[in-house]
Amino acid sequence: MVKSNSGAAASGFAHPEILPGDKWADKSGVRVIIESYRFNRVTFYREGYVSPCIYPEQRFIKEFQPVREVKP
Repeated sequence: MVKSNSGAAASGFAHPEILPGDKWADKSGVRVIIESYRFNRVTFYREGYVSPCIYPEQRFIKEFQPVREVKP
């Protein structure tokens, strides 16, 4: 039996890095700002809200995408 190498290898991060101060958006475009990421919990603020939201890491990654801001 001959083993073939497809050339496809896993590399890089499995998901974008979550850092305090980063901006993310949900599928409808509502932006959030990350306050902290500890113990697989993401604490963030939604625009217009005064209280923080806390999601498990997997739910946060599933529901939000990082926002790429264009710098002049």
